Amino acid sequence: MIAKASEWSPHSDTARGVRSPHFWIITALMVLGALIYYICQTPVVGAVLLNNSFFTSVHDLHRTLFFIPILYAALVFRARGSLIASFAFLCVVLPRALLFSPYPDPLLRPLFFVTFAALVSLLVAAQLNRVEREKRARAELSV
Repeated sequence: MIAKASEWSPHSDTARGVRSPHFWIITALMVLGALIYYICQTPVVGAVLLNNSFFTSVHDLHRTLFFIPILYAALVFRARGSLIASFAFLCVVLPRALLFSPYPDPLLRPLFFVTFAALVSLLVAAQLNRVEREKRARAELSV
């Protein structure tokens, strides 16, 4: 499965950083996740469409939505992208934990989610790098 992902992987694209369209896709996914995560603190939660249990429930599900851009960053930008996206995720969840959370130990769950997301995405990035190194070694041997 990792080999298939490395074949699809846009890691070899020439555009890097802010010039990459993948950067903007990851940014948009993070902003969308942040909007969903903080919807209860906005006045629009009273709208009938947004007064759904998905938007007003425990926010663990909302935190798991951030795995999508973090894993996408690991796929495209590897370890550096994984760490930057995980740090951005931490910056999104910390204000809610510190300012709005009614639960005891409000930092425990967000920090667990950030740590887990960072570790999983770093493992994915490391595996993709390993598969690419093996492909290059096989290509050199076959020549």
